[in-house]
Amino acid sequence: MRPIPHKLNKDDWGFFQVGKFKTYSKLEAIEISGKTKAKIHWNYNDQVFDAFDWTQEPPGSLDFWYGARAQQLRDTYDYIVLLYSGGADSHNMLTAFVKNNIFVDEIAQFFALDGSSNDKMSEVNKETFVTSAPNTQQLIETNPTYRHTVHRMIDGGKFQTTILLKQNPWDYWYTQANTFFCPWGQIMARLREIEPAYRALTDQGKKVCFLWAAEKLSLDLDQNKNLAIVFSECGMSSMVTPERQIKNDPGHNDEAFYWTPDMPELACKQAHVVKRYIANFSRTSVDNINVFTQDRANQVTDKKILSFPFVSNNTKYHMTTRGLHSLIYPYWDHNTVVTPKPPSPFFGSKDVWLRGSSTPDTGYTTWFPKGVVWLRDAVRKNRPDLWWEPPTVNGVYRGGMAMFSKMYKV
Repeated sequence: MRPIPHKLNKDDWGFFQVGKFKTYSKLEAIEISGKTKAKIHWNYNDQVFDAFDWTQEPPGSLDFWYGARAQQLRDTYDYIVLLYSGGADSHNMLTAFVKNNIFVDEIAQFFALDGSSNDKMSEVNKETFVTSAPNTQQLIETNPTYRHTVHRMIDGGKFQTTILLKQNPWDYWYTQANTFFCPWGQIMARLREIEPAYRALTDQGKKVCFLWAAEKLSLDLDQNKNLAIVFSECGMSSMVTPERQIKNDPGHNDEAFYWTPDMPELACKQAHVVKRYIANFSRTSVDNINVFTQDRANQVTDKKILSFPFVSNNTKYHMTTRGLHSLIYPYWDHNTVVTPKPPSPFFGSKDVWLRGSSTPDTGYTTWFPKGVVWLRDAVRKNRPDLWWEPPTVNGVYRGGMAMFSKMYKV
């Protein structure tokens, strides 16, 4: 399998275009758009993906392409840091290496004991201490291939207050994220600064890869009602921030395992697996895959409904996250303990410590009036159409301004 030319890959994670203006900051793009009245386009590897034929299903199995991607990364980097949260996406990523007996230099988890009263069973930490950390340790102890794999545990809670206090309060909104601005996201994007061992590796001349389970397959219907793959920048900037792209650190490359211009066949194969399932769909398969009719979907409270609908026999259906996992992650156990996704792009379970914080400029009452509300007003001033604000959930602010790539019919 072809290795990746070792490159500075800041553009692989997408950028914004407003006419001829290019930026990695969504807020800056919004301000330019407000002044020029030009549309904003999120360019996610357009040059590569436009030239790829998404309508042709790649040969071979999903397992083959997962293994091919793992081998491609192994052939490219001296040191791979596989960031394993324990969720379905990262578990499948790790499985791709294990099933193909491909060595991983390091498996890492980051959590927040500090700031959560050192409670390993809290919502924020349970996934790490019940799922990912035990799985990692068992792998190292029982599989000879991973006997020398480093298992690194990073308590990001120790750094949250420090990081927030160092921020210029306004630059934060321009360079530290593009959708998920929650403080915990700053830990994810700063692992190489928090952990000295990573800098030491590059000082030794090693090519280091931070490997993210980015991102879950996203499908929708295009304007002609065809099933199409679409890429969203929503979660990408919590892994690689605009600041990280601008710095373009030559010692550390961030790699997305699934959404990669170096192997578009992987995401394409996933999409065709789902497309084939839909083509053969019957009412009797609803409960097997947890796909619900539109009416029944409204009654489901414990299953997240994905964005893309499809029509079978003149009836509209939606697929759940559980259903998608069943199709594209064959080794996933749906009963695995995982941390729920944040209810808001500004506040998640790992940020609960903010509510009781009295530290200047980091407390919850400061974070919202001086930060989130400022961001909301800035967006509304420049591009009011880009701000959506549904009712709050448990008092948590849920506004946002997600953007998407071009759509590619499969």
